[in-house]
Amino acid sequence: LIEDDKARTQSNISDLVAVHQEQRKALQMRLEEETRRLRKQHQESKELIRQEATATQSKLRAELEAGWAAERRKMRLLHSDEVHGHVQQAVALQKQVDEL
Repeated sequence: LIEDDKARTQSNISDLVAVHQEQRKALQMRLEEETRRLRKQHQESKELIRQEATATQSKLRAELEAGWAAERRKMRLLHSDEVHGHVQQAVALQKQVDEL
């Protein structure tokens, strides 16, 4: 009877060890699968962030260049107005000289 109990106990222990090993193997597989999924998701997120950063950088560069172009046009107009003013002054002075 003791030998039977001992054999049953040993059999139960072996069964529990086998179940534990199967559960451990299944958990290990799930862990590896989840790790692969998260790595893929991380790569996709990094790529999306890179694309957004590139798009933002391009947009800001275009805005900056447009601002520079507007500033250059403004400076040319101011210079043109200044030259025009000098020409008008010269013409007025020439008229005064001619009248004298």
